[in-house]
Amino acid sequence: MNNPNNKNIETGKNWVDAVNANDIKRIISILHPDYEYDLEYSSIKGRDAAEEGWKLYLAAFTDFHYDVVLMIGSDDIVVSRLRMKGIHTGQFRFIGTDSLENPIPPKNNI
Repeated sequence: MNNPNNKNIETGKNWVDAVNANDIKRIISILHPDYEYDLEYSSIKGRDAAEEGWKLYLAAFTDFHYDVVLMIGSDDIVVSRLRMKGIHTGQFRFIGTDSLENPIPPKNNI
């Protein structure tokens, strides 16, 4: 039986694999053109902004990766619980914060 949830979960896993490979082109190619990321202090809309955000993030955490704790799908939604890991080795800038002008220097810790 062809379960669409399995396909969506596979897409989610492919995205995590792209992040873990630090493959920005692949990360962005998997995102929907209307991709949105929203935190209280920062938001990104669209692939171009997402690409810039990932470049900044991966420059600060060169060994950044996710461990998948849980990934479930229903219809066209995938929900993931991910554990982030990485050592802060570069200048950290985060879109929507003053760190773009005043980067956070490397701490060389997790």
